[in-house]
Amino acid sequence: GMLKATTYYNPISHPENSLRRRNVVMMNMVKHHDLDKARYSELSQLPIKLDFKIENNYDGKALYFRQAVADDLKAWCEENGYDLYSSGLKIYTTLDSRMQKYAEEAAIKQMKQIQRNFKNHWGNNDPWIDEHGKVIPNFIEDIAKRQPFYKQLEAKFEDNQDSINYYLNKQNVYGLPLDCRKGYTKSDWILWTACMAKDNETFKKFVSPVYKFYSETTSRVPMSDWFETEKPVWVSFRARSVIGGFWFKVLMDKNDNK
Repeated sequence: GMLKATTYYNPISHPENSLRRRNVVMMNMVKHHDLDKARYSELSQLPIKLDFKIENNYDGKALYFRQAVADDLKAWCEENGYDLYSSGLKIYTTLDSRMQKYAEEAAIKQMKQIQRNFKNHWGNNDPWIDEHGKVIPNFIEDIAKRQPFYKQLEAKFEDNQDSINYYLNKQNVYGLPLDCRKGYTKSDWILWTACMAKDNETFKKFVSPVYKFYSETTSRVPMSDWFETEKPVWVSFRARSVIGGFWFKVLMDKNDNK
């Protein structure tokens, strides 16, 4: 049968109601001689201890492999009216789950050792140093400035603040599109663009729509960096390492304060 009032008696959101309901059930067990009164008196005083894990569609093995399969099926789902995550589809692949398990365990074990080696070698020092062991100032910023696209922008706009204002006015509700041909964007690109702003207020104008997307997205995937800017849905990619670029402003501020 159906459970009674699953929201009202939810032990997470309504622990007091859940505790009372548990004791009612145990009292019914006493009435039906399935539990003696002494045991009931003992158990009814115990708090409810939860041990649970929320399952997500991105839990489990072979996340990158499964993402590739999901990307491959996306067009098919749209053409046939299916939702990949809620339509109850069963998808069979050639992946050997046992070998995948061994591979992931080996990678985790080896990465722990690599991380220990890195910390032992670098400690709390910045990893970009010259041949004399001295930290190279503005290392990341200078790399960006050497890129062809940066030089093109520099030549085109001559470090003109008006160009930044121009792109601010091109934003959609969930961010700045990559170009005029499509409405999607890349959040890490927006964050890098925002870091070129000359003041914090302008930086926030670029970043706020990105924050809005992550707060309102209806896509059931972990932090995607490729999404639409006119509606809160992802295009592709999820939980990629480029999300680390979100911390670039922190790094810039840290270097500015040195």
